[in-house]
Amino acid sequence: MIRLLNILLRIAGVFAILLLSGFSYLRFAKVRGNALKINTWEKRVKQYMDLPQTSVYLASDKDIYIAGENLWYNAFILDAQTVELSELDHILYLQLVNTDTDSTVWKEMYPVVHGTSSGHVYLAPGLPAGKYILRAYTAHSFFRDQKNLYAVAPVQIVKEAAAIKNYGRPAATSSIEPGKRLNIRISGIQAAYTSKELVSLKITSTDATGKPMPAVISVSIFDRLFNNPAIDHDITSYYYEKKENYLTKQPFLPDSISGQVLGKKMTKQSLMLFNYNKSVTHFLSTDNNGKFFLDAENLSIGQRFFIKYFSEKDLHFKIADPFDTILALPVTDRYKEKTLLNTDHEVATNRLQYNNLLKEIVVRSTGREFADPYLGYLDSIAKFEGNTDFVGQCGWLNCPACGSGTKPIEGQVYSELKPGKKISVSSHPFSFGGDDYIKQPYHYPKYAEAALLEKFKMVVTKGFYQHTPFYSPDYEKEDRQLSDTRNVLYWNPLIITDQNGEAIIQFYTSDIKAAFIGRVAGVSLHGYVGSEQFSFPVR
Repeated sequence: MIRLLNILLRIAGVFAILLLSGFSYLRFAKVRGNALKINTWEKRVKQYMDLPQTSVYLASDKDIYIAGENLWYNAFILDAQTVELSELDHILYLQLVNTDTDSTVWKEMYPVVHGTSSGHVYLAPGLPAGKYILRAYTAHSFFRDQKNLYAVAPVQIVKEAAAIKNYGRPAATSSIEPGKRLNIRISGIQAAYTSKELVSLKITSTDATGKPMPAVISVSIFDRLFNNPAIDHDITSYYYEKKENYLTKQPFLPDSISGQVLGKKMTKQSLMLFNYNKSVTHFLSTDNNGKFFLDAENLSIGQRFFIKYFSEKDLHFKIADPFDTILALPVTDRYKEKTLLNTDHEVATNRLQYNNLLKEIVVRSTGREFADPYLGYLDSIAKFEGNTDFVGQCGWLNCPACGSGTKPIEGQVYSELKPGKKISVSSHPFSFGGDDYIKQPYHYPKYAEAALLEKFKMVVTKGFYQHTPFYSPDYEKEDRQLSDTRNVLYWNPLIITDQNGEAIIQFYTSDIKAAFIGRVAGVSLHGYVGSEQFSFPVR
């Protein structure tokens, strides 16, 4: 009995030890689990904090536009820490928004090359007058849950120059003198110029000690009437002012466009990408789920380009639109404004000079139109594919006595025997009555764009917006008698000063008699930024 009791006590002791061990283990596991969670969270935060970040400085060629003009923009995409031109981003998403209606009137993608991007936005003549904001996004400059957007340029659109109310001059502000300021100097400016006169200016870029510093410079020269003196365009204050620090920088926009080929039992697919005349052709493969990505090189194929699959199966494409993500996110535009003095003083530009601006000319074709010439080519193939209609030697459509002939002409009127009569005719001549035939214009089958693309196993998608070069006349070669009402005399987003920190720019004035201002911004290879402004009259 005593022996049995001892055994039971031992068993109870073991259970007690196991029970205590269990509680300790559970407690340890809970603590360890919490520690793992904290560890994981810290790693995730560190991962987001370690994500490289860029900062975008966006500028337009002027501040006020007449509807129907081009808006020219340039952007510097810099490393947020070193303020050096960044190689990180390759796509710039540009959006123009009417701030009165909060409606997007322009959204396009532009290439980013070595930290710079430039191009133009067409301001349609039908745009309502009012205030607009130009916004720029890149994959590494804008993050999820970010409330404020600094890569913006406020602009105003008017219907005619007479509507511009441009008063005042900015109050003096304290200058920011960071250690890495790029000094830019413009020399060679004359006291005044005449119309269509050649202007030659020298740009010099140095550090604070006067040592030459090669830099990337952007320059815009325009009629002061189109300047908004309240807007601060200083790139130095833009990059050195305090902005929010985001604890978790979760990527929000891609630096490539995702797509997918969809169908039953998907496998890896080969794709061909090409422009409208097939002068540029790329090839890529999907993964086993049909997914693929379009990078900056692919997007450079054309403003619109085609993607074709080769499978015998009927598949279809799904291409992501990054602007769907952008439009779904509310942001607050942040930009600096200056206090204006002497608001009763107006810019003395004769607005009547702009009364004879050329309005939009629309040329309409009488034929069938497609967005791309290649679609027209596909349409011409599709209308003959499987089409056995012919015009016999006798001139009748699908004449059973002739048996063959030439292809009918679109819109031409032909006579054709009705099916019941057609089976009884085998040779010429044949008799017929008024109820034995029909006479009507001939029309080939018409395909909508979507039907054509589906028929030929393709999709059309958007690439980088492409533009013509900025117009700058050469009056050594061009006719001086033609009227020249340019209010932007010069725009160049990519001037590179040499090892001596120097560059020469040349341009001709127009027939506009006004005070012109030049706006300059620059970035050196070592993270120095600077800006300058100058002016001259044309009389």
